[in-house]
Amino acid sequence: MGTVINEKGWQAVKSGAMATDTVVNTGAEGGPDAENGDTGQFVRGNAVRTTINKNGRQIVAVEGTANTTVVYAGGDQTVHGHALDTTLNGGYQYVHNGGTASDTVVNSDGWQIVKEGGLADFTTVNQKGKLQVNAGGTATNVTLKQGGALVTSTAATVTGSNRLGNFTVENGNADGVVLESGGRLDVLEGHSAWKTLVDDGGTLAVSAGGKATDVTMTSGSALIADSGATVEGTNASGKFSIDGTSGQASGLLLENGGSFTVNAGGLASNTTVGHRGTLTLAAGGSLSGRTQLSKGASMVLNGDVVSTGDIVNAGEIRFDNQTTQDAVLSRAVAKGDAPVTFHKLTTNNLTGQGGTINMRVRLDGSNASDQLVINGGQATGKTWLAFTNVGNSNLGVATTGQGIPEIRFQENSCSNGKGLSLLFTAVLNY
Repeated sequence: MGTVINEKGWQAVKSGAMATDTVVNTGAEGGPDAENGDTGQFVRGNAVRTTINKNGRQIVAVEGTANTTVVYAGGDQTVHGHALDTTLNGGYQYVHNGGTASDTVVNSDGWQIVKEGGLADFTTVNQKGKLQVNAGGTATNVTLKQGGALVTSTAATVTGSNRLGNFTVENGNADGVVLESGGRLDVLEGHSAWKTLVDDGGTLAVSAGGKATDVTMTSGSALIADSGATVEGTNASGKFSIDGTSGQASGLLLENGGSFTVNAGGLASNTTVGHRGTLTLAAGGSLSGRTQLSKGASMVLNGDVVSTGDIVNAGEIRFDNQTTQDAVLSRAVAKGDAPVTFHKLTTNNLTGQGGTINMRVRLDGSNASDQLVINGGQATGKTWLAFTNVGNSNLGVATTGQGIPEIRFQENSCSNGKGLSLLFTAVLNY
């Protein structure tokens, strides 16, 4: 009774025995969920009113029970048996296969993780708390308060209530889920989600072959998908949709870690890529309408891409993801002679808003490079062009013909003379 377990200390509560008011300050030094078993508290009997502080760990064995436990930041509780009335004040609770946790309260920075085969019942997630239910895990009668986070997939079972009412995730279908403050729902292939609210800090990820309808995305939310998924709903710009059958997407808003990949044969029209958003295009993917890249946004080209509309760039366009930020900042020549496939971006119009286009060239007389083609329209505004040498540095070798054609204007196309500016990077720093 009233035992304090400090560094390298260990308490074993045997079957049929009881420990009360124990304070655990050791056991978690091995890292999250590491069951070293020779420090901390190991419970085969009953542990009541245990306090787990930073670096503390309580392991509840299959035959053990822990009742009225408080876990603070840096401490955790590992449950193979039964945990009742646990409060997570910044600490973690891991519910393993066969383990059960009942009436857990997850407060700010607390985290309950229900693993495959684990069960959590009557969990309450308060503001800034997090409930994670892995594939094959189950959480029932959950109360998710505003500002609390749910992280799960359609391969898990989760039922309960949130600020919009009752919600369910079961049998591959999700209904009425609210995602915010680090919450995330993964809708897997062949599964579906309906009436999902993705609020500030929330993420909805829909796999190819997955379906999410009646989605509401607010400012600060993130969508992760490709043109093989089916998604429809509203975002801050209005209605948006992805048709997984045709591969066509319209009205997407990608920000806050959100991303969309246009597969071969797919099309993205009227796309806005905001801060920390990424639009990726495979070879044969295409754009139409207005493609807007805000500051901090990225567009990655993994093959030849055609835009039949306008590209407005305040962010970064890069070819095949070969030009890294470090290479640009250091102005270093990318060395080596590895095979490189160069790509071409063709667009009707390019409007620069201080953004950058990162292109690759070979300075070895081969005249090879990525290309930007303005087809029938104009290049206006200000765009920085950054070049990185991806071939051998055979400096002094003359190019032939018309040199290295990185930028081309097709017939009836023009530039105002100020639309494209050279960023002095690796290609000129030899």
